[in-house]
Amino acid sequence: MVQLNYDTDFTQALAGTRVDAGVDYVISRAAQEIIPFGVVIGSVAGQADQCRAPIANSIVVTDDGGAWTALDLVVVISGVTITTTFSSNKATSMALVATNIAALDFISTAVYDSGNDIITIVARDNVALSVTVDVSGITGNMTIDSIVASMTDRVLGISLRDTIEAGSSRVEVNDRALFTLSGDVLASSDTVNGVINGVALTEVTFATSEAVTLQLVANAIKRVAGVSNAVIDTALRTVDITMNAGLPLNSASLTVVDDSAGTAAFDVGVFSAQGVNISRNVAKFAPTETVPVERKGQIHVQCEEDMTPASSVFFRIQATASFAQRGRLRTDIDSGTAIATSDILVTANSFTDVNGQRVVPVELNLP
Repeated sequence: MVQLNYDTDFTQALAGTRVDAGVDYVISRAAQEIIPFGVVIGSVAGQADQCRAPIANSIVVTDDGGAWTALDLVVVISGVTITTTFSSNKATSMALVATNIAALDFISTAVYDSGNDIITIVARDNVALSVTVDVSGITGNMTIDSIVASMTDRVLGISLRDTIEAGSSRVEVNDRALFTLSGDVLASSDTVNGVINGVALTEVTFATSEAVTLQLVANAIKRVAGVSNAVIDTALRTVDITMNAGLPLNSASLTVVDDSAGTAAFDVGVFSAQGVNISRNVAKFAPTETVPVERKGQIHVQCEEDMTPASSVFFRIQATASFAQRGRLRTDIDSGTAIATSDILVTANSFTDVNGQRVVPVELNLP
């Protein structure tokens, strides 16, 4: 991929601009999603030429070591609800929770460590995880101490502001499709296959109910590169697929296979445009655009709170209601949604730039 000239415009004190003209090292990657200037950038598994803001694809759930002696524990993982009934003793039951999680098609491993009272969950490549655990229905005094996210992808650097600030916006394309399931309710003999932009989905086998199975279909769709989201409506029996803004959904299909009743089927899909306009005036790279990524040097980075040279440095890998943008810096773990880094050092106090964005000057020296 050809590297552009990143040195012709030295706009001062904006997210993504260099702090000075010292020695630096920049690589180029294609944006897999909308990427703002001046945020931490991560790799994409299996796609060496692409990049994105970092995602949480590994989660550690720690309980307090208390008792669980009867009834049910409920885990919701990336929209899928798993209910596990007590069996024999707490260790056996928590191991069963991990086994049930590991059975999900978008999970690589889920392992319970009884000595440390933790379940470690790792997603398959390019799957972002979210987890909640509800112990209110169990008999016993066990509580959840923490749910901490981490990432297995590699930190590539910081997105560097380029010299084009205005004048380009994407051509509107079909980047959304709505599929509706009709006929019989999905049952134990059913599987679902699909193809998104020529990429075959991992086959989904019926699990528990139609609602759970549709969610597994949505999770399989979200693993396809370029897909922003796939949302189900269990009442309407629909799967709504959206691409990252600027990326077309050229073709998509969902097929019910091995249906014993013979009538459950998805329609051909209704394709449309999200109508999202990505302009360089908003200081972001659109999907497929070349992103200059600073690996060595000094640069202004977006941050969520006041930072100083004495601050510990963490970056967000999981969105919250208060902080939606992944890749921004902060000073703590924020309830397990950000992770620490020693490769980024704050060199001066943070400030608000002319665009109203909180930024902090940092030095980075990635290997």
